[in-house]
Amino acid sequence: MFLKIKPIIGDRKEFLIKRYCRGRVLNVGCGEVHIPGAVNLDRNAQCNPDIASDFHKMPFEDNEFDVAYAFDVIEHTEQPKALVEEMQRVVKSDGRVVVACNDFDIQPQNWNANPEHATYFNEKIFREFFEPKGFSVFSLYRGVLVATNKPKKLNKLFSVLFAIYKRPFNFLKKLIKSNNI
Repeated sequence: MFLKIKPIIGDRKEFLIKRYCRGRVLNVGCGEVHIPGAVNLDRNAQCNPDIASDFHKMPFEDNEFDVAYAFDVIEHTEQPKALVEEMQRVVKSDGRVVVACNDFDIQPQNWNANPEHATYFNEKIFREFFEPKGFSVFSLYRGVLVATNKPKKLNKLFSVLFAIYKRPFNFLKKLIKSNNI
């Protein structure tokens, strides 16, 4: 549905989009990664988002979206709690919030390369932040952390398959459709 005309999206983002995408989608802090068919929001108007706004106070009503993604955004705020609460506010009660970022203990070069990083995450800090909020946390592959509310079956299996094959999308797509996961 969303990736028929594919923009330049990395493997892990494409995997997560295909895995959880349904209904009305919000892409928070989109930067240059615009998801076709989604509302792409970024505070930097030069990225040409659909909506230029600060993600700490989004210009949406409560319960507007079925899915909200934040790829490599949470480390750019000194208020990660406010970001997650705002994402939860705009997502429907049966909707999905998906947050992904690098594990900076494993990928310190990514932390050091960007002076706009404000909050350091490694697996321990990420788990301590998200799990008390009811999120499922898993490592998509070495150095990439993912948190999602409403855990889905087989997150560990999908992360292992992704780590082994790095591009198992056709297989996973068929598996997801056949099992309605």
